[in-house]
Amino acid sequence: WGGGCCAMATGAEGAAGDAGSPEEATRRLLYHLHQLANLWQPVLSSEVYAEVMGRLLRHAADPLMNAVLGAEAIDVAATTRLHRTFKAFRDAEGGLFGGEIQAEAAHATKSNSA
Repeated sequence: WGGGCCAMATGAEGAAGDAGSPEEATRRLLYHLHQLANLWQPVLSSEVYAEVMGRLLRHAADPLMNAVLGAEAIDVAATTRLHRTFKAFRDAEGGLFGGEIQAEAAHATKSNSA
């Protein structure tokens, strides 16, 4: 992740879909997290599951966020790729945490628009 995140933030990484691209790494990571979710949700309490899965997601996303926050500038192409990557993480939350995250997001959106 580390090198790919920095390269992604600066636009130096290959095209989306490349075997070593951040997008492909994100896709593979989320696939494996969904596999863990299928195994863990039936056997762990919801509190333990949410804590463990949340920690795994944060561990995976932190290097990307740090690269973005530490970048002097991010070009337009890299911004588009970053948007797709962060959107993939956001979209995965619903499948990893059930409806809880989506319900909280919907509530926050309604509160902010009022």
